[in-house]
Amino acid sequence: MIILPDVEPACPIGMHASQGVWDHTIRVRDGERDLPYPRVGQRISLNLKDSHPAHIIAATVRVRGLNGKNRMMLTPAGTQQDWNAVTTLKIKFAQEKDGTDSADLWIPGFTAVSFVELIDVSYSNGTTWRTPASNACRVRPDPLMLITER
Repeated sequence: MIILPDVEPACPIGMHASQGVWDHTIRVRDGERDLPYPRVGQRISLNLKDSHPAHIIAATVRVRGLNGKNRMMLTPAGTQQDWNAVTTLKIKFAQEKDGTDSADLWIPGFTAVSFVELIDVSYSNGTTWRTPASNACRVRPDPLMLITER
């Protein structure tokens, strides 16, 4: 049984985030790594569903998580600051056949994503919606991480 993550009840836009597939392959050329260190980062698939008649074409999101630096955390992690990395991204969305709008996020430097916050949304009819100051629109990614697409 998979329990879907909670979205804040005050958010008028349905949000679902899942961890994307990344195989952590280290590419080599002539017996040497292409890069001195493998790129660390997280892939997140974000799906939004809104009752607005126009579909979502872009959004600004704030991602909070961990970046691999040494730290101590209480277990289980509390609801307070359980992150040490923050980044803001402007992303473009594509409309899916089921009516949701989806985007794939690459968050470099992150070793884990705690949650994704929606800051603003741009619609295909030119209108924009901004999240209230209370950060009411955020979602935690599903805890399930696929290691392959097959």
